[in-house]
Amino acid sequence: MASPTRRAILGAIASMPALAVSCTPQPAAAAQPTRFMRLYRAWQRADAINERYVAQYWEPACERWEAAVAAIPHQECPFVWVDHRDQAHRFRTDDGLERMCRKIVADFEEKADPDDLYMRAVKWRVEAADQRQRQSHELAVSTGWAEARERETRIGDRRYALEWAAIECPVNSAAELDLKIGLIKRHPDCLDDTCIDIIAADVASLAKREA
Repeated sequence: MASPTRRAILGAIASMPALAVSCTPQPAAAAQPTRFMRLYRAWQRADAINERYVAQYWEPACERWEAAVAAIPHQECPFVWVDHRDQAHRFRTDDGLERMCRKIVADFEEKADPDDLYMRAVKWRVEAADQRQRQSHELAVSTGWAEARERETRIGDRRYALEWAAIECPVNSAAELDLKIGLIKRHPDCLDDTCIDIIAADVASLAKREA
């Protein structure tokens, strides 16, 4: 029998949930869970833990940190510089010009006159931005955000590992394939040749069992 084409596999992914519902066999009462189902249930537990942690700890920590950072007072440069049209300007830490000032310092600091008022103002803007970043990092620790992020990363990594272990594990029924497709659909950007090959292998294996 010819191997399934890419288009056929994509069609199977779209139609499999309905097929799985109509073909789902009733499990035996004393049947032991398959390896796929053990992985899937482990992923379900990890996913529930992750969702609880995000809601109870991660999101509140983010809100505390963001509020603390927003409360850092903005500064105004003590140097006023005049442009070529004789208009006076003064940098502020909320003027949105940090990136431009960093580029100017990187490109022209060594060539500029150390007494040039404009360059002094530009350097002040960069140093003020660096100071705000340091304050932000300190607040990340004091508000608990840094610790929450580290733990959320560990919990999320475990959930992700279990999810892909289940996706890569061969299935034993149309119902299990339906669950696997549900996992894959959580990552639409990952529906590439790897996932298609996994589904194709499962479809071929199930077809042999039915033959």
